[in-house]
Amino acid sequence: MSETPVELYLLILAVVLGAAGYLLYRRWQSRRALEARLAELTHLAEFGRAILNARLDTTRLAELIYQQAGRIVDTTLFQLGLFESDRYRMLIWVVDGEPRPPMDVRLTPGSLGIVGWMRESRQPLLVRDFEAEMSRLPARPRYLAPDPPRSAVFVPMLAGDRVLGALAIQSRRPAAFSESDLRLLTIVANNAAAALEAARLFEQTQRRAAQLQLLAEIARRINVLQPLPAFYRQAVDLVSEQFGEYLVNLFVLEDQELRLAATTRSDWKGQPRVVPVGAGLVGQAAQTQQTVIREELPGDEAEPRAGGQLNEIAVPLRIEDQVLGVLNVQSQKAVFDEAVQSLFESLAAQIAFATLEAQVYAAEQRRAEQLAALAQASRSVVSTLELDDVLEDVLDLVEERFGYTRARVFLLQEGRLVFRAGSEAWQARYGHQPLAYDLDGEGLIASVARTQKPALVRDVLEHAGYFPGPGLGDTRTEMAAPLVMAGHLLGVFDVQSEQPGAFTADDLQTLQTLADTLAVAVRNARLFESERRRRRLAETLREVSSALTSTLSLDGVLDLILSGLARVVGYDVASILLVNDLGELCLRAVRAPRGLPFDAQLGQPVDIPLFPRGAAPTTAVAFAELDQQRAYHALFDLPDPHACVAVALVLQEEHLGYLVVDRIGAERFPTEEAELITAFAAQASVAIENARLYTAQREQAWVSTALLQVAEAMAQATGLEEALTTVVRVTPMLVGVNWCLVLLADEDRYTLRAYHHSGDVPAPVLPAGVGPADWPRLAEMIASQEPVVVDPDDAAPEPLRVLLDGVAILLPLWVRGQVHGALVVGQAAGEMPFTTHRIRLIGGIANQASLALESALLDEAQQEEAWVNAALLQVAEAVAGQATLDESLETVVRLTPMLVGVDRVAIFHWDHAADRFRLGHSVGLARVDGGVQAATAADLGVDPVVPASGSTLCWLPPALAEAFGVELTMVWPLWARQDLRGALVVAHLPGLGRRLNILNGIAHQLAMAMESAALAHEVAQQQRLEQEMALGRDIQASFLPEACPQAPGWELAAFYRSARLVGGDFYDFIRLRSPDGVERWGIAIADVADKGVPAALFMALSRTLLRSAAMSRISPAATLTRVNELILADARSQQFVTVFYGVWEPASGRFVFANAGHNPPLMVRSAGGEPFALPARGAALGVFAEYLYQEHEVVFEPGDVVLLYTDGLTDAIDLDRREFGLARVREIMDQTRQQSAHVVMAVVEAAVQAHVGSVEAFDDMTMVVIKRLADETGGG
Repeated sequence: MSETPVELYLLILAVVLGAAGYLLYRRWQSRRALEARLAELTHLAEFGRAILNARLDTTRLAELIYQQAGRIVDTTLFQLGLFESDRYRMLIWVVDGEPRPPMDVRLTPGSLGIVGWMRESRQPLLVRDFEAEMSRLPARPRYLAPDPPRSAVFVPMLAGDRVLGALAIQSRRPAAFSESDLRLLTIVANNAAAALEAARLFEQTQRRAAQLQLLAEIARRINVLQPLPAFYRQAVDLVSEQFGEYLVNLFVLEDQELRLAATTRSDWKGQPRVVPVGAGLVGQAAQTQQTVIREELPGDEAEPRAGGQLNEIAVPLRIEDQVLGVLNVQSQKAVFDEAVQSLFESLAAQIAFATLEAQVYAAEQRRAEQLAALAQASRSVVSTLELDDVLEDVLDLVEERFGYTRARVFLLQEGRLVFRAGSEAWQARYGHQPLAYDLDGEGLIASVARTQKPALVRDVLEHAGYFPGPGLGDTRTEMAAPLVMAGHLLGVFDVQSEQPGAFTADDLQTLQTLADTLAVAVRNARLFESERRRRRLAETLREVSSALTSTLSLDGVLDLILSGLARVVGYDVASILLVNDLGELCLRAVRAPRGLPFDAQLGQPVDIPLFPRGAAPTTAVAFAELDQQRAYHALFDLPDPHACVAVALVLQEEHLGYLVVDRIGAERFPTEEAELITAFAAQASVAIENARLYTAQREQAWVSTALLQVAEAMAQATGLEEALTTVVRVTPMLVGVNWCLVLLADEDRYTLRAYHHSGDVPAPVLPAGVGPADWPRLAEMIASQEPVVVDPDDAAPEPLRVLLDGVAILLPLWVRGQVHGALVVGQAAGEMPFTTHRIRLIGGIANQASLALESALLDEAQQEEAWVNAALLQVAEAVAGQATLDESLETVVRLTPMLVGVDRVAIFHWDHAADRFRLGHSVGLARVDGGVQAATAADLGVDPVVPASGSTLCWLPPALAEAFGVELTMVWPLWARQDLRGALVVAHLPGLGRRLNILNGIAHQLAMAMESAALAHEVAQQQRLEQEMALGRDIQASFLPEACPQAPGWELAAFYRSARLVGGDFYDFIRLRSPDGVERWGIAIADVADKGVPAALFMALSRTLLRSAAMSRISPAATLTRVNELILADARSQQFVTVFYGVWEPASGRFVFANAGHNPPLMVRSAGGEPFALPARGAALGVFAEYLYQEHEVVFEPGDVVLLYTDGLTDAIDLDRREFGLARVREIMDQTRQQSAHVVMAVVEAAVQAHVGSVEAFDDMTMVVIKRLADETGGG
């Protein structure tokens, strides 16, 4: 038993010792781990201090990171790089312990690799075995070595929220790295990220400063004040010098092509290289105006580049939106990252500005040379006025200064471009053969002339419409500019070259400037030549002009013109044809200085048409075309051939005649002689017109003197007869006619009022005057209102034939724009013809006679007008002073014969009922019996339907003619307000004149008097009718109840308004007899189917029948049936009435009703619900016999309301003819159900009035409101 505790103690001791040992072991392990942790922290602290103490150099910092990573893991395979845009730039690359040159790797979207995945995910990655974990990896690794690793650790370098770079450590052994390694490497990477970011920014700043210094150096050394080719070479040499690892090319944009201007590539030097815009790298940069880069980095998915192909960048030389060229930089090894791209873009901007300055300088230099040449050309132009010398100097200048060896000048002559001058080289090649182009022909020269715009053909082989000139088949480039002055084409300046593209747009502009200068020279030279020729002509004409102004005789003027023309132009026959007073062309002067015989007679008419109106004055005409019948040349014995020049004599668009010059021989008149003849024609026109004006002025003075004498003589006349006598006496003496007479209008005839004959021929006897039908020439004068010539053979009244043996003229005499007479003058045959000035003088005398006639007639008319006004005033006062119409008509009948001078006057009244005239008052009738008391409208020639004014001539029927004593009368229908009132009949009296106006006024006064009497009668009738209607309204109002029934707990209200004075609506309250003692009331509302008086009468009948039937009946249906029988039995009209009739018991609230075609009443319950119509139908009373009406019953609850109404309520319309409508009535009933009966009635009435506004009611409106009060108190 003692051994058992010992063993137990030993066991316990062993357990305790084991536990103590385990605790000691665990403490030893923790100590070892703590020591390892301290060692790690020490190393990390030392690494942090090293990082902080290191200079800002990414290479040095990368080396420190590499050393620290080597303390943690095996760094035999090691990568450390930074991300820049789409690239991964290595700082350290160690393979198998050997460092290698770092390189850049492109991270394309389709192949990022694990490094790219870390950049996107910002997560580290531990790969223990690539072969085992390949399918589970987040990204496919990209190997840069032939023997890939087996395990790896990838750690991102984070700087804030951005992945700065990546740390990649690999091993060819699987499971070479642990989670602890990943943790430590992550700490190292994160500690170094901030320092790397600062170092990278520092290096970028330093690199940018160096680049800016290089740019400044290049900009300083570029010299723009030199020719462009030298400038281009200097630019590429400077870039190559500063950046030795690059090959630099400079392309210049010219005409949508990029031409290589300078290069540092030896294999490109001396070779022309042209790149179209949009083609290749350089073309794309020019087209897109963006930098374009082509390079290959590890990781590019593109195919491997061909051997020898370089990385390159193309940067456009751009100023705003203008591309000047492209800077192209190539390299075998260099990489064009963002910094390099920015550098070359800045460099391209500097070169672009420098290029622009160089181009501007070159353009200004060339412009200065051109301006100097143009200035020299301008000096040459103004130094001489000889055209040939000017052209020679300009062509020598353009050949010397611009090198234009093929220059030609074409001038416009007679519609063609004729060669005038050319450069010496072209003259030597082509010679002096005549050359000309039509304006509508082919070729560039003709095209420029047509459009008057310069043109340039850079290569004639590519121009489809090019037309080569003679001797210029090898031309490749041509430009031409028009010579234009003030919008007029003078010629074309043409320059050609055998080289393609030899001329530019600037050259074309320079040529146009030269052409403009040359146009001024051509214009000046031509003006000088023209002025010189005109001076010679002026000297010649001066003597002739002096001679022409020395005489005003027309014959003398014509002789001087022909003799002066013979001194400057040799001719055989010259003549002047003038237009005479009759518009004929006649021969007025002729001269044959060489003695050619002719038979022409002066004054002889020549059948040649006048010069076309609107043509230019003093213009030479094709006389042969005018004288096709040889009417002129037949007057002269001119042998053929002979030349003829004819010039129209025109002054102020008036054709005076022709100056015709003929010369024997085939040679035509030269231009200068034709111009001299034209100048003489101009002088002749003026001289002839001056002579004619002088002659016309003398004639006008004589005519004015004669008319003054006539005016003075007529002013002394005291009356019309004396004035006319003066006219016929003075006219033969002043005009030289044999006789003169005056005819004045008297209605439709013309009477002889004055006559004078220079011989002893007595005045013709015209007792009845002469009318237009008797003398056709007189009718022609009246119709045309123009003077008319009378020949001896013309038809004329016999008394006048003795005077019309020669020529006579009828001239109209005017009074207020109308022909009121005629002045007739005549002379014997063979006397001096009537010339223009004689006719003008006679016309002036006729005008003087017209003024005297108008003055006399005006005075006579004023006297007659005053007498007419006095007579009408007397009639008006007589009519106004009578009490009755009969007295007024009697007075008018008595006054008319005294005022007008007629002896038979009758006034008829129009009887509308009998459709006949009734004789009212008369004077001078032979008898007045039944045969003349009445007359139809046709008897008096009156249309009773269509109103007419004025009088008409009427042949009376035998009975009326016998009473009047004459058959022909004058009838005035008396109309007033489109209504025929009567007729005034007066015996016809010819020659009434102004007295006819008195009769017109009397007829008007009679019509007004009859109208006034009719209006007075109508007013009296209207007043009587209104009095009767007012009495009927009072009677009808007495039929309506004076007040509504009153019952406890009930309230009734009624409203009535008729559309006219009386109406057809009514309502009634009938106290019924009750055998059982119950109080009952009959309530009725009715509407007669009519308005006004008929409806009122039928309403009275209906109300009486309804009351009589209701008194003995309680049943509403029985009452309506009885009333219907009574109406049909008694009434003989076609009227009917609609009635709603109900029996009301106030005590019980029962309401029994029947409806005879009336509007159903509306009821609204106090308990709620929509208003509804009381159900009842039936035919109107007075329509159907033996009609049975149905009864309906409703019980009023407290608060219930019923509205009885006629259709005048719902049919009321507003200005837009919209009805008030039942819907509005329902709405008002619903809104006022809690109001009293009087309020309901007032609201409905106000709503209707507001709806209709100012529209007059067209139907009667009646309403009755029945309401049972809720508190059983109150009364109606």
